[in-house]
Amino acid sequence: PKAVVSTQSTGSVVVAQHDAPAHHHQEGLHLEICKKKYVKPGDDFDISCASDSGVRTTIYPPIEELPSDMELFEASLLISGNERPERTIQINEWVNANKEEHEGWYTCVVQHGSNHDPLYSTGQCEVIIVDLCAENPCPDHMICEADYDEGTTECTCNFDCSSDFEPVCDNYCDIQWNECEMRKEGCKEGVHREAILNQMCPKELGEPIIKPQINQQDMTIIEEYGVLVTLHSGLMVAGHPPAQVYWSFMAEGETEFLDLETRDHTLPITLGQGVEGVYHAKVMLCMDESTAVTSVYRVYLAPPPSGSPFTASPPTDEPAEIKIPAHTCSVFPGGVISDFNSQGHYYDLACTHVLAADLMPGGEFYNPWFIYGTFDQEDGKTALMSMTFYLGRNIFEVQRGWLVHMGGSEKMRFEEGVPRTIGESGCVVTFAEWHMNVRCPHFTAHYDGLMAGHITLKELVIQEVRVKSVGEMGLCFDNQSGRRPNWQVGRTTGRCAVEVGKPSCQDDMPDSCAVLEGVPELTGLMDNMAWARCGMGATDSCGELYCEDHQPTPSQMCSLEQANRVNCDLKQGASISGEDASCPDDKCTWFKRVLARGCPQEHPPFDC
Repeated sequence: PKAVVSTQSTGSVVVAQHDAPAHHHQEGLHLEICKKKYVKPGDDFDISCASDSGVRTTIYPPIEELPSDMELFEASLLISGNERPERTIQINEWVNANKEEHEGWYTCVVQHGSNHDPLYSTGQCEVIIVDLCAENPCPDHMICEADYDEGTTECTCNFDCSSDFEPVCDNYCDIQWNECEMRKEGCKEGVHREAILNQMCPKELGEPIIKPQINQQDMTIIEEYGVLVTLHSGLMVAGHPPAQVYWSFMAEGETEFLDLETRDHTLPITLGQGVEGVYHAKVMLCMDESTAVTSVYRVYLAPPPSGSPFTASPPTDEPAEIKIPAHTCSVFPGGVISDFNSQGHYYDLACTHVLAADLMPGGEFYNPWFIYGTFDQEDGKTALMSMTFYLGRNIFEVQRGWLVHMGGSEKMRFEEGVPRTIGESGCVVTFAEWHMNVRCPHFTAHYDGLMAGHITLKELVIQEVRVKSVGEMGLCFDNQSGRRPNWQVGRTTGRCAVEVGKPSCQDDMPDSCAVLEGVPELTGLMDNMAWARCGMGATDSCGELYCEDHQPTPSQMCSLEQANRVNCDLKQGASISGEDASCPDDKCTWFKRVLARGCPQEHPPFDC
């Protein structure tokens, strides 16, 4: 027989009837199934299919092939006449919903038996896998409530907050019972409240309000396509409670500023299409507009080279160099370390010591980093022979002679000025300016390849005095909490034995060492930041090199002068390029000298 299909839809009921010979006809048969169902990705869901007169019910998902009408018709004829139709409900369940496998049309087939007309009925339900709130986001200060029965969302202030007292101080300098209550309060007021301190505000604790220190900027930056520039909010000292930064951007040719989501104190921009315009960094304490300080940056693309496909706005001024001071620790020849606050210390160093480490950068435990320094005697004095970096499972070492080891026998090959990425560490290493330069997410490091090195912290807020946090350790912070002498790790006996109280040789320092004090000219807020000056590390190092009538070698003096200059440059956010009087005029002379002091390597990182 030929099956003729007609379909009608009423509400949530979809009925498909099939004409057959007259003696199969029976009135009142139908099938019930949803028309549309919304499911959140990852959730479990079910499809139900009901009929008042069903013998067999099957639900076919989208990935399963549906039998043809003829196949269903013939299968229904084979059902025994003894099987009586009755009220049936078939429910199929699926877990962990995803678009690829579960989205589409689900077809229910109800067979009524060979003695009934129609022999079978079919109905379909469309399942849509979607995160309704992700597709229809609410403003930051509100929450999204999704109705998956209707496929709709609503932005509300119905926060389900606990009664636990976990006070926070918000950006309006108001104390809140806990962070959830803070968000609810902001939602009701229609403003964005965010926690700036996980404690009560200073006024509730009777603490004084410390105003932020801001170095206001107003400059024009013109750079070529693809160049990365970093804008600074000007916030040097955040104060107490800490001031907040609010960035906004008005694109070239537009007339209105758009708020940017970031609250970081710096804003990196890669020059290209769509980034030209005016950037504002507004610094506010307690959301007080009357005391807000706004830095302004006008960013433009430089005119492209001949034949370049890129266009740029015409330059109006020369780009200004942005110098932001940074906490830097320098390891000088002779066992002298200038810590992150520019305080010089002499240590008896042998074998391996912790220079700097952070067990919980940014307050998180999952991404600690460590920097070890290994020391030996070079030209009769203590010298840094390698720096080892531990970032998660990634370990690499920069050794004397600018050799970079990844563990085992693997030696990385470098070309001068060409950066290389180190595994999944997030670090990039480049040989340039007579140093092997390491740039990682939380710090940068520089090694001169012979006996001196530097570590600079990447921080959003510059502190007048760098206070060590709970997870920080190493000689670059202090020598107060190490369990072993002078933060030593590994072997501590024999040639690795050190004396904690070993005296320095500063009393034997010649007058010529005083010229290395090198206090730079500082202006503005940096006048009050002693750590941004060069410090006495180089002077103390010079004294150690002259200790006990020793005459420093040319290599020691070149390394010392380089370390002094680089130490000053890094602390003031300047480039480390420059020349040093005690170093050879021909760089290849120095390169070959350093290379000869290290382990053999077939491919040095320079072409001489």
